[in-house]
Amino acid sequence: MKMLLFHIILFTSFYGFGQTSSKPIYYYDVNGDQMSKEDYSIKSSGYKSLDERYIALAFEKDTCYIALLKKRKNLGKLSASQLENLFSNLENSNSKKKFSIIQYHPGRDGCNNGRYKSNGHENNIYHRGYIKKLKTILDHNIYWVHKKDETIKFNRIKYIDWRLDKDQFIEKLFFEYHYGCNSFVIINNLNGNYISILGESGGNTVMEIAKEMNDL
Repeated sequence: MKMLLFHIILFTSFYGFGQTSSKPIYYYDVNGDQMSKEDYSIKSSGYKSLDERYIALAFEKDTCYIALLKKRKNLGKLSASQLENLFSNLENSNSKKKFSIIQYHPGRDGCNNGRYKSNGHENNIYHRGYIKKLKTILDHNIYWVHKKDETIKFNRIKYIDWRLDKDQFIEKLFFEYHYGCNSFVIINNLNGNYISILGESGGNTVMEIAKEMNDL
């Protein structure tokens, strides 16, 4: 089942399953073990702390729907070779900063609709004030990486240097599926420890994780 999930096509969120469809729906937890619809609904509830929150993903196959849970907050560690490849991909092998922040745009979806310009709110990750404040919290370089999407103009904000995710390197390393709106990861450049947040996240969440990373 786990291997199969890598080859099925992303369809929509759990809540988008058609109520009139004759296809059965099978529910799986983060380990790929089957679970009940009731347990799936409880775990996928958004009214939980970030550490306990899950993203509900849905996939369509020929004969059924697959509903899969993924943890929103993930802690991991990159190997020395993975770190080296990451720095090479980001063209930042000589960085003296302790941390790297990657803000990842997955392409147009029902959440972002291709829009990403700053709207002046402090919690907006594209707002100049938030970006400036983040520098006071964490010694970092920030990278704005996007998936290839020719329907979006990634040059609208002059102070944000968007770069294409070449060969889907960042996506494959941190963001296995399409998570709505945006995702981000903060990496300790010295030891490879990282925390990633999957799916829509504002500036306050980034700053929260930035403070946590200082202790890892």
